Amino acid sequence: MRKILRFAQIFARDTDGSMTAEFIIAMPVLFTALVFAFEFGRALFAYEVITSDVEAAVRYISHVPIAQCQAPSGADVINAQNLAKCAELPTSGAASVACTDYHFPWNSSAGATLSVTNAGSFSSANFNTDGSVVQVKAQVPLTLAMLGYMGINTAYTLVASAQARCMGN
Repeated sequence: MRKILRFAQIFARDTDGSMTAEFIIAMPVLFTALVFAFEFGRALFAYEVITSDVEAAVRYISHVPIAQCQAPSGADVINAQNLAKCAELPTSGAASVACTDYHFPWNSSAGATLSVTNAGSFSSANFNTDGSVVQVKAQVPLTLAMLGYMGINTAYTLVASAQARCMGN
């Protein structure tokens, strides 16, 4: 019995290899935290980009003539989509052309949509004239690839919308 107690005391005082064991235990937790931080930051950045793109598109479309804003279609809608997805408009006097060089997160998301609709009209004593409200809504699928290795759902859809009163040009 004394030999067992003596062995236990010597074993308890021996610290060789204890840092390795602690590192092996802590490493998966630290790696998981790093992955979550990276993916959350990427998703937050994508949402911020989509939100600012939608706001730019609604700002653009709200400055078209009032009659076109009441039923948005054609070149104005394509220009608003180009402004959101590519951050550029066609050169002055050029025909409206759909761009293909999308920026993040539009370029990595098959099935991303950006719609421009008339959200209704309004009449108010605070404005000189009655008006129309235009709404831009974006839906962008986002895949968080690293989380798939942990058995977590990786497919999400980011949704952003904005609306503005049509002011004309």
